[in-house]
Amino acid sequence: ANKERQSPLDSAGLFSKLLFSWATPLVKLGRQRALQIEDIYENPKDMPTEKVLADFDEAWRLETAKRGEGASLVRIFYRMYMREMWTAWSFILFYAFISLLSPAYFMQELIRYSSGSYALGYGLWLAFGIMLSDTMRSFTAHQYWFRVGRTSVKYRSLLYGLVYRKAMGLRDLGGYSVGELVNLSTNDGQRLVEAVQNVVYVVIAPLMFLFVLLIVYFSLGAPALAGCGAFLLMLPLQIVFAKYVGFFRVRAIKQTDRRVRMMQELLTSVKLIKMYAWEEPFSQQINAVRKMEEDVLRSAAYLQSTVSSVIPSIPMLAGVTTFLVMFAVREDFSASAAFSVLSVYNIMRFMVSLGPTGVKASTEALVGLRRLYKLLSLPDRGADFPIPENTSHALSLNTVSAAWTAPTTRAENGTGKAKTAGGETGQAQQRKGAPDANNRPSHSLPPNPKRPSLTHGRASISYQNSLPTITNIPNPAQVLVEEELENSLSFEVDVDALLTQAAAPITPPTLKDITLTIDKGQLVGVCGGVGSGKSSLLSLILGHMDLQSGSVAVLPSIAYVAQQAWIFSDTVRNNILFGEPYNEALYQRVLDMCSLRTDLSILPAGDQTEIGERGVNLSGGQRQRVSMARAVYRQADVYLLDDPLSAVDAHVGRHIFEQCIRDGLRGKTVVFVTHQLQYLPQCDRILFFKDGGIVEDGNYANLMQAQAGFSTLIGSMKIHDEQTNAAATTDQSAPAPAPA
Repeated sequence: ANKERQSPLDSAGLFSKLLFSWATPLVKLGRQRALQIEDIYENPKDMPTEKVLADFDEAWRLETAKRGEGASLVRIFYRMYMREMWTAWSFILFYAFISLLSPAYFMQELIRYSSGSYALGYGLWLAFGIMLSDTMRSFTAHQYWFRVGRTSVKYRSLLYGLVYRKAMGLRDLGGYSVGELVNLSTNDGQRLVEAVQNVVYVVIAPLMFLFVLLIVYFSLGAPALAGCGAFLLMLPLQIVFAKYVGFFRVRAIKQTDRRVRMMQELLTSVKLIKMYAWEEPFSQQINAVRKMEEDVLRSAAYLQSTVSSVIPSIPMLAGVTTFLVMFAVREDFSASAAFSVLSVYNIMRFMVSLGPTGVKASTEALVGLRRLYKLLSLPDRGADFPIPENTSHALSLNTVSAAWTAPTTRAENGTGKAKTAGGETGQAQQRKGAPDANNRPSHSLPPNPKRPSLTHGRASISYQNSLPTITNIPNPAQVLVEEELENSLSFEVDVDALLTQAAAPITPPTLKDITLTIDKGQLVGVCGGVGSGKSSLLSLILGHMDLQSGSVAVLPSIAYVAQQAWIFSDTVRNNILFGEPYNEALYQRVLDMCSLRTDLSILPAGDQTEIGERGVNLSGGQRQRVSMARAVYRQADVYLLDDPLSAVDAHVGRHIFEQCIRDGLRGKTVVFVTHQLQYLPQCDRILFFKDGGIVEDGNYANLMQAQAGFSTLIGSMKIHDEQTNAAATTDQSAPAPAPA
């Protein structure tokens, strides 16, 4: 990092942090000229998302080690920055104490001083005390907001990082749309920030109320305590308000998620909607959802307005009540005491108004954490496959059977349960919080250990040391019930539904009993009919399928090129680099190998041309070549190519195969799935798939001599090519029709 842009907060001393003098150079520069992005400091060392996620992993490890399956997400969030939060809270507590000290003592004594005969020095002391108390109020308030602001930003970054990391670790999004994940990160992240900043007022408000009671009692006597009853009347009102705020928040979140999901579907299918003129029906549906969301938000706004209008009247009501009671009992009081009490009531009004804010922010943050809990409870894709034991192998599959399972469904009942139709074989350890292959703790949250025993006819389910013991339930129902109980976060498990689900047929394997070893540096061609399992083989290697039996070992560095090119909105160069550092020589070589130079010369800004959403301003062949260039630039150990030449012209495909796949990736392990059978003779090895299994394996010459399915496929291709060429020759030699 540039030393000039490193945050001075990292090396600032105690007084520099207390007086914010570490920011003086930036303030001086901003006074001289308008600040540029290059002038802004980098984040302090403890604030990058990577560091925050590491702190969460450590807190997660300590929490699970201490409490096991009873780990709490709220407790983990508190444990992470407990010291920072208590430091900030100590400043705001001192602020509250000084706020009461000034009117309770200095102002009261100053009024007495003005109406009596006191020494000049005493008056100077009172004036200095008021100035000092106001200075300390300003000092402690700024320290609190600075420190709690830094902590809240860390929590927001943590929420972003957790949602992103979890989404990247899932086999599917578990029923979540991208818009809902963004909503979870932004809206709930903001609620978490507000909770961190305001939760302390839930404690400060009652404490200040006790101090006010003492001040009023010693200033005006016991009868004046009746005025404090006005503040007590706010307590049940605040509880009711907090309850309804949480209720409206849950309803608003559901409506917002529904609206975001509908808008995403509409934008994704806008061409189809325009073609069929469905604008009006979709507009009516979206307006209906918006109307429901608007009604919920309006109700919440009315509630908030009621609170905001009632609270300012509390000090006036308390003061009137106090003086009425004092007059009723004919109690004498001085003007200094009266002004002091009124000043205390005004300060108390500020804190009482912040009390509901803290309750509201805490309630909404808990709702957001429950939503985060649901997401983190979804089962991970599974641990990364190990590296082959034989150092000469790049890929090893041993009697593997794998299947596509139904997408994970998220729970809607707040329990955080997540189920899949085919189970999650081999992933139970990760769901319990065990570390993955990279020694990073999994964040699929552990189940609740407090579950009752269940009976169902002859079947019985009991618990010993939080582990389910199931008797009289035949397989596969026993496996399914065990998994459901392991994942359940509530006290209720529908055994009837589980047995019904278990009675359903198990998902048949897509890939069956595959044993395969590929050496480093081999170019392996994969062919077969439609639906024979070619693309599924690549998905298995990527970890996207459910491994039912067998074992898989593969080198960790993998580059994948899908059948449908994936392009994101950025420049052509950034689509190729994909976060990798720019290497001029490698970049130019990749452009040549993927035949992109001619295309870049046509584009208005060359490789700096902005690509639209999903590559809308590129042709299908151009998108495929950009995707291929991205994989080649990655310099991975293993390349998985899923028919990358199907979208390009014949001569371009020949160039890419010869210059890129065969020569450019020489020394790399390449698994090349293709329907372009003319390239197979140049492959080191060929796998012929049929019905989810490898039926033939060898080089081109051996497979042709075997006179089996592969040779038949090649023969069919040659016959088709001959017929096509003959038809083209006939069309060219046919005489032109005579002119009329």
